[in-house]
Amino acid sequence: MSGQTKRKGVANDASKGKKELPSEPFVPNAKTIAAIREARRGPLKRYRSVKALLKSLNADD
Repeated sequence: MSGQTKRKGVANDASKGKKELPSEPFVPNAKTIAAIREARRGPLKRYRSVKALLKSLNADD
């Protein structure tokens, strides 16, 4: 490993002086942004169990 240092999550090539992320950073789409805004606005619907949540999701289809 001459000239290279490995760190978790960052590609580092000391011989070339480059530091790059291994992939593009997460950029949320419009649906995700809308969900984040809704969550920040106020209380969201809660479910007593995962089973109840899934039942409600299936009822919406």
